[in-house]
Amino acid sequence: MTFTAGQLFLRSAQFLSFDIDVLFLFQNTIQTYTPIMSPGKTANISFDSEFANIINGKAHTKSDNYHQGVNPATGEKLWNVPIANQSDVDEAVAAAQKAFESWSVKPIEERKELLKNFRDLWSGYQEEFTTLLCKETGKPRQFAAMEVGAVGAWFDHHVALSIPEERIEDDEKIMTTRYMPLGVVGAICPWNVSGSFLSVIMNESLTTSL
Repeated sequence: MTFTAGQLFLRSAQFLSFDIDVLFLFQNTIQTYTPIMSPGKTANISFDSEFANIINGKAHTKSDNYHQGVNPATGEKLWNVPIANQSDVDEAVAAAQKAFESWSVKPIEERKELLKNFRDLWSGYQEEFTTLLCKETGKPRQFAAMEVGAVGAWFDHHVALSIPEERIEDDEKIMTTRYMPLGVVGAICPWNVSGSFLSVIMNESLTTSL
């Protein structure tokens, strides 16, 4: 099976019982991923396979239209990227809406623990993701490594946050303001810092249970 960097996040999250399935589309990014049953570096990742969009946990490689991925630094041709159509988007949103039903009722502390587990899983593959970003964006390795390292920091930042609750009380009434999950969100992310953007969006969405 093949996955984008962003999709690897979400696919791995499923094996950590995140119970959520959303579609994120990123340009020119590909992984070959072997399912992981527990945190730790127990999967092999390579960059020599076809690109796929992940919808509802399944790899979709077929499309009426494809984009040819290219390493911006070298001009090297990378992977053919299947361009998602309206049907793909509708299927992804439906899957996310179904997952939202169970994820939205998970206590926030449970959500945080799952995000910590995923952070630990990610940290075992920093070299592989650094190589991936070098190919996908043409970045010098030192800058790609900085971005990959920042992903874990974003996890740490978000799991340290709490969702505020405001309570106003007088002799007649008690008013409480709570932030409640709303539903499925989608993200169109710049490809130049895809790891950092994805980490922020994923952490904010899964922590607050949008």
